[in-house]
Amino acid sequence: MKESIFWHVATTGSDQTGDGSETNPFATIETGIDSASDGEIVLVAAGTYVENINFGDKSISVIGENRETTIIDGDSSGSVVTFENEPNTNYWEDTTAVLSGFTITNGAGLDGGGIYCIWRSPTFSDLIITDNIANGYYPNNGNGGGIYINYSHSRITNVIINNNTANYNGGGIYFEDGELIMSNASIIYNSAFCIGTGEATAAVKTDNTQHTFTNSTINNNNSSGLWLD
Repeated sequence: MKESIFWHVATTGSDQTGDGSETNPFATIETGIDSASDGEIVLVAAGTYVENINFGDKSISVIGENRETTIIDGDSSGSVVTFENEPNTNYWEDTTAVLSGFTITNGAGLDGGGIYCIWRSPTFSDLIITDNIANGYYPNNGNGGGIYINYSHSRITNVIINNNTANYNGGGIYFEDGELIMSNASIIYNSAFCIGTGEATAAVKTDNTQHTFTNSTINNNNSSGLWLD
């Protein structure tokens, strides 16, 4: 069995002199991601990391020490976390990327303020996704204040999605084309406004999607809680 390879990140580390070891970590999560190859693991120590990270097409795990104390702050300069692959990739076979153990906050993207995911199928677990905004506008953008997912069969488990905003649809989650499996999630106090149109909106909005929700709470959002197409 192949031994796991770990890359370490800490606020006390350095991207210039660090080598990603436990005793000499990197300072930014993105440097850990850039250094990792498929199947490897980036371990992130508690602290606040002001950055916007991009997995690209890598099948790696990025794991925070504790979702309450390991924070990725997007500084309102784009989606906090991006997963993206080439169009028409077989996303049903792309299931090994993992994001776990973080608070994702202060993101601002045209779609997916907190997380933007397209043509990928990662697992999202043990996350708090809060105070993000999808700041684009109808008819093309403004979807998924917390999470925007398209062409995917992602899994979301043990996640709190709260206080996110979408200018159009899906203040908490917008999911289109694929399969969504969600368990032990709490989606609360999110807002969506459908600016530019009179259509109904939702805290969770799905289109052309199969979905399975288990042990999850959707309430206290500013519009209809769940819109499934």
